[in-house]
Amino acid sequence: MTTGIASDDARLESLGYRPQLNRVLGLFSNFAVAFTYLSPMVGIYSLFVIGLGMGGPAYIWLTFVPVVGMLFVALVFGELASNYPVAGALYQYSKFSVGPRYGWFVGWFYGFALLITVASVDTGVVGYVAALTHNWFGWNLNPAGHGTILVITLILLAIQTLVNVTGARIMADVAKFGVYVEILGTLGVAVVLGIHGFHHGLGFLTSTQNVQHASANPLGLNFGGSWIGAALVAVLAPVYIFYGFESAGDISEETRNAGRQVPRSMRLSLLGGGIASFVLTAALLLAMPAGAGTVTDTVHRGGIPYIISGLPS
Repeated sequence: MTTGIASDDARLESLGYRPQLNRVLGLFSNFAVAFTYLSPMVGIYSLFVIGLGMGGPAYIWLTFVPVVGMLFVALVFGELASNYPVAGALYQYSKFSVGPRYGWFVGWFYGFALLITVASVDTGVVGYVAALTHNWFGWNLNPAGHGTILVITLILLAIQTLVNVTGARIMADVAKFGVYVEILGTLGVAVVLGIHGFHHGLGFLTSTQNVQHASANPLGLNFGGSWIGAALVAVLAPVYIFYGFESAGDISEETRNAGRQVPRSMRLSLLGGGIASFVLTAALLLAMPAGAGTVTDTVHRGGIPYIISGLPS
């Protein structure tokens, strides 16, 4: 291990960069950071209704489109990460491969992107926080209220910032706990839904339920009878899930054998997220109440909470 750390540090020194951080993270810790940032569970719970409403049950197959596309991106990032295993990921890749000025631009652009995307993901939790506080404390928070969204999002951002500034080990432990929660929240929920019984056969996953027609589209959209047109919009639901894997490179300088482990973490987080997303989405679709208006009813009545509320208590 000592030899590996020395080799990593020697690589940085060859780039004219003096190591500043301690290498305390292994492969699983690095993977956990990327996977929890990607967080398929949050993306599905936030956008299930949009994907279903625009593309019908068959939208599940669109999951593979961003996974395959992002794997190509991950291969590029992995090559860069293996050559420039320095904390900072995209900033460092741009600086060393193009130049300092371009690196400066990418660094600021990436920084703003992180602020916006993390905050937007946090807003997706508001509805569930409102429901939990109502069940636990009897509070009646309005999940659509601007004040409620702002306060809950700021609290989440404060917690996330605190975890990140306390140190790499604590951050990694929280990320690893997040992986277990993701597994429980994706595969675990799928198993529970399966135990209580699905309401549709596997063929339901290839049906569109005529959402490409305005008369049957629960969101009132008209794709002129073309499911391809509907799919081009519905694919935005899974696309929203598969980003953030590059965060494995943000902590390269704190990862042992970073030139090898960081690229692996990027690929594994995408593949793991793709499998988890497909399994959970399939289970949710198959568990939807049966009937002529199954898609419309599910979309109009809240999506996933409506599906889960139909389980025996």
